[in-house]
Amino acid sequence: MSTLNLTLLTDLYELTMMQGYFKNHNQDVVVFDAFYRNNPCDGGYSVCAGLAQVIDYIENLHFDADDINYLRSLKIFDEDFLEYLSNFKFSGDIYAVPEGSLIFPREPLVKVVAPIMEAQLIETAILNIVNHQCLIATKAARVCYAAKGDNVMEFGLRRAQGPDSGVYGARAAVIGGCLGFLWFNAPKAKVFMGDTGSLALGALLGTVAVMTKHEILLAIVGGVFVMETVSVMIQVAYFKKTGGKRFFQMAPVHHHFEQLGWPETTVVIRFWIMAFILAVLGLASLLTL
Repeated sequence: MSTLNLTLLTDLYELTMMQGYFKNHNQDVVVFDAFYRNNPCDGGYSVCAGLAQVIDYIENLHFDADDINYLRSLKIFDEDFLEYLSNFKFSGDIYAVPEGSLIFPREPLVKVVAPIMEAQLIETAILNIVNHQCLIATKAARVCYAAKGDNVMEFGLRRAQGPDSGVYGARAAVIGGCLGFLWFNAPKAKVFMGDTGSLALGALLGTVAVMTKHEILLAIVGGVFVMETVSVMIQVAYFKKTGGKRFFQMAPVHHHFEQLGWPETTVVIRFWIMAFILAVLGLASLLTL
């Protein structure tokens, strides 16, 4: 049996709401039903699947030391609540239709009866697990029905999402977007990232660096971009302090070198070299940790 701990496979607001219930000593027992509204592709039925993984999730539901330390690092949870989580154990009841049953819209697939904090925590994971597997099982049933007894082969694993679909999807989108931008940004550029793309990408990298506690590493690897940002800060501060004088001929600093007479290609290639050196230094720092 799997021992995968998916306790933090949840939305942050589920945990903040749990803390609200905890602080108000709310022990109400609640009921929530997992159901769907429409059959996919206007089909007549769907197929229930994923219950084994739900059971496995519930049986392994606990907050280990790493989970607690991570939540503590967010600085939004009180110590008494973290103490409660460190001893957390699901005590509710879960009812479900049998695995492989035909199911229909607005029919409860899974019913959870539990204290409100416990029910709040498991909502996201149950929806994630059951929704995905019911979708795959339903599609498989439709394919087999259409095949009318002929052999069929399953290649869905290449496209299956799973519990980490949100994280992996965002990761893939960033990788694909950046590679596509770099490819089509080669002279003569056909795609420009602009402020909307660059600010969003910078915010993502900064958030990941803070979450993984690699802020200094990000500053090293992204040294060229740090230099560009700092050059603007220096230019603005110097301009205000001296009443209109400029520290650089133009900011960000790559424009300064262009003003000195460097060809644009020379500036770009030399900045590439600096970026490569800084990336190597960043990787070297990881290897020494």
